[in-house]
Parts: sequence; C-alpha cells; structure tokens
Amino acid sequence: MNWDENYIARDVMQNFFDANRERLGKVKVLVEENTVEIIAPAEFELSRLFYLGSEKGGDDVGQYGEGFKAAAVCLLRDHSIEPIVMSGDQVVYLRIESQKVAGTQLQPVVYDFFRTTEGFAGARMILRGCSKTLIVALTAGLNHFFHEHNPLLGAKLWSSWDGSFAAYASKTANGHVFYQRLKRGEIPDIPVVLVINKSFERIEKKIRSDRDRNAFGGALMDVFYQIFARSGVRDNQAGQMAIVTAARNS
Repeated sequence: MNWDENYIARDVMQNFFDANRERLGKVKVLVEENTVEIIAPAEFELSRLFYLGSEKGGDDVGQYGEGFKAAAVCLLRDHSIEPIVMSGDQVVYLRIESQKVAGTQLQPVVYDFFRTTEGFAGARMILRGCSKTLIVALTAGLNHFFHEHNPLLGAKLWSSWDGSFAAYASKTANGHVFYQRLKRGEIPDIPVVLVINKSFERIEKKIRSDRDRNAFGGALMDVFYQIFARSGVRDNQAGQMAIVTAARNS
C-alpha cells in the first residue's frame, strides 16, 4: 500500500461523507499553520475505527471498512502524523509503538482510548504536522464524492427519469466521471461531469479486487462510456444533446 496525499484525504473524508450525507454543508476542514481539523455534526463510534469488516449500507461509498485504517497507517508511516479523533466523550489517539516486536522489525499501531469530561457534539479529527500537499488534498477531500455541494459540479444538464444517470457542466477545464458516488476518472479537455448512480455488473466484475478504489484505467473508462451511452442516453435525445453541446463549448 503506497497511497499519495489525495488517496489518504479521500479515505479520511469518506467516513465523514457517509456519516453526514444529509449535512455535508456542515462538514468543515479548518487549517491553522500545519494542523488540520475536520469537524462534522454526526457522532461516530470510535471503536469501529480499529475493527476489520464493515457495517456500511448499500448507499455508502465505503465497502470494506478498511479505508480509515489504511489512511491512518499511511499518515503514521509516511507523514509521521499521529491522528486524534474525538466524538462525544470519546477520544482515540493513534501512534506507532516505538518498541519493535521481539525478533522482528515490526512496530505495532497503538490505539489509545480516553474519556473526556467535556463532550464534543459530533466528530472531530485533528492532524498535526501536515505538509502543504496534504493540506491541499484534505481541504479538497469531499471533491472525491458525488454530492450537491461538490465544487466540481456546475449546472445540471440532464438526468434520467430515475436519477441513475446524469450529466452536469464541469467547473474545471476537464470533465469528471462519478460511479456509485465516487469520482473514478477525468475527461480531458471536455468540461462535462458524467454520473452513474447505479451498479452495473460489467463494472463491478472489473473492480471487485480493487480494494484501493483506484481511478478507472482506459479499459474501464471505455466500459463506463459504453454503459452511459447505451443504458443512459441511447434513446434520450435531450441527454445526447446536452453532452454534445458541452463538448462543442469546450
């Protein structure tokens, strides 16, 4: 596992996204020098942060319950950042044990749990010692997910009757692709955002082993476009015209 700052930020923010789906406007990323604080209104059972397995629902982005653990390991190992997470009267402090396991070079990840007399309404994560690159990635962390507050989204150009497919203007020079609420790729030089909010076996079959949820490569982007064209806008002239117009205006 060798995640860059963007992947770390995505999986740190994914828990805040899933837990605050209806209140994303209240999720705040605050920066003071090299310290980042992420604050959200929904409380979180902190003991879930160290269990493997998942209790995610079908509408959640996280599937395996491993995202935060992997992001935390990258923060500890690659950035020497010891995350602090608070919710209600619970506090957990993550660190790497300085003493190696006997006879090995292994260092355990330690979760120190505390109770505080001053409860915190909601959830709060504190990351001290962030690099400039990591700060930029964290402040844009919610951009990885499809939601109405995403600054990548411009005006809605078209939507299928059931909301399974949609097209938006892009607020950047490039376009973007979202599948099942997660950003999976970019469309070079065409400012349109294509969204599929429905599971398709042709895509699922190819990404089942992709536990890191990497961006779609060329072959998968081709499959995405095929599904969008055939199942989304094939018999919908308004959808076709919206995408063609966006491409012509690029």
